[in-house]
Amino acid sequence: MPKAGERERSKQNLVEQYGAGIQQSFRRISLIELFPNLRSFRKRAPGQLHGLAVAILDEYLSANGWYATVEDGVYDVTYVGLPRSFADLKHAAILKDIERQIQERFAKTSSKAGAQLSHELSRQDFEAMQNGPRPTVVMTLDVPDILFGAPGDGKMLSKRIERTVREVLEEFLAINGFYTRLSKAQILLIFPEISRPLAQMKRDAIANEITRRLNAAGTGKEDSGKGGAAARDPREPDVALAFRTKPSAALVNTWNRAVAEAASKRRQFDPDEARAMPAGWSWSYQPLWRVRNRLLTAYVLRGFSPVADEFRVIAKDTPTKEILIQTDIPGPVDLPLLDLAVQDLHRTMNQGRQAIMIVPVRFATLDRTNLRTLYLHIISQLPQEARKYLVPEIVGVPADLVTFRLEERINQLRPFSRAILIRASLADQRFRQWRNLGLHAVGIDMSQYLGSEADIMAGLEQFAAAAEDARLHTYAYGIPSLSLTTATVVSGIDYVGGDLIAPPTRQPLKVAEFDTDMLYPGNESLAADGTPWRTP
Repeated sequence: MPKAGERERSKQNLVEQYGAGIQQSFRRISLIELFPNLRSFRKRAPGQLHGLAVAILDEYLSANGWYATVEDGVYDVTYVGLPRSFADLKHAAILKDIERQIQERFAKTSSKAGAQLSHELSRQDFEAMQNGPRPTVVMTLDVPDILFGAPGDGKMLSKRIERTVREVLEEFLAINGFYTRLSKAQILLIFPEISRPLAQMKRDAIANEITRRLNAAGTGKEDSGKGGAAARDPREPDVALAFRTKPSAALVNTWNRAVAEAASKRRQFDPDEARAMPAGWSWSYQPLWRVRNRLLTAYVLRGFSPVADEFRVIAKDTPTKEILIQTDIPGPVDLPLLDLAVQDLHRTMNQGRQAIMIVPVRFATLDRTNLRTLYLHIISQLPQEARKYLVPEIVGVPADLVTFRLEERINQLRPFSRAILIRASLADQRFRQWRNLGLHAVGIDMSQYLGSEADIMAGLEQFAAAAEDARLHTYAYGIPSLSLTTATVVSGIDYVGGDLIAPPTRQPLKVAEFDTDMLYPGNESLAADGTPWRTP
């Protein structure tokens, strides 16, 4: 009987035997990367996983191949002498057998009959997987929102609801999926190596199934899956992508409904309509003054709704009385404004002393697959030279958003822009979390505060101090008065904008000079062509 480790060699030994070229043929097998839910099992049965992996590798590599142990659970494998297609097949077979035997070993050592490895990860393992080498898609599941139509803290969730949620997650994530809990109410799902549309379908199917089971339990009737099922387009993903074993008719119905809903949403999306400016909306550029350089260097492209008060929600429990942004709704003019900025950049690029254009976009817009895809398509049309003058401003970042989801969106925008900004609030406490995201600045729209000037000035000082502590630049625009403009400059904000500095314009002009004494009566702020911005 061959001894354990029969096909194990050091990498140095293999290089000496086969030459330096063999290093290019190594394929890594990492048990924790493949099965991040093994951590608790590994603690309960130390050494078993390594022994299991070594036995499988010895068996499969007995004729063609060797492996080097990097550490327990991590192995570099080479298939010497095999064509690539055969090596691919053998590698896949090894992974499948490791998975099968790990599951069997777990079931034997568990106190529960037929126990399966849970797909719930610790936050540490979830973040390690998300930051690992495998591409992943992360989705949020808000249980109160699914059940009651509104986000909540989870206090109203009964044990029956929690049990049902856990059962559905384990079934639907049995193939290629894991989850972790941010709280009783919020759950993060992670899907390795699948497309975002398919991940969204799986997430929607999970939400549908949770609702269906709880409704069935409440009535004492089980949904057979025959009534009201949405017919699946044969071109759409099959239910086999969601379940390991043959699912019941009810689960097939749930999956097909999610697929049909996703297909319907795609059919309803009209790119041309999404890029059109909605009726009644207006827009203008707000010049920004870079205080240190005494120059108007940038222009913020702002959209104005004809019904500004329709969806206004004011945080009345704060001294500054901030008008809150609905963080779950995409910006209605995000795409039209980007179109305008791109057109203006094309037009003004070769006129000299080109100013920077700042274009707001809601996080919810970037988080919707179809809108984000169109947004990136539009911004990618800019020539490389013009991209140096475009700066996206991310607006409406949800208070409970995990940092890596924000980082993902920033990284998607970065290749097409000079820098990335985030519009925050005066009371924001997240700057330290954002300091490593590669942001240029954080800022505020002062027109969104209805509190007293004294309270807003106090908030400004705290905002500037917090940003400086996180080593981030700062900006503020929409400043309505001379006293607040002065307070903003004194507080150390780097970029400042308001009508008293330079009024809104439909034409993004060139870089222009501006100094502090132009703020006061008897002086003029001049545009780059020498005409007055305003007459005192």
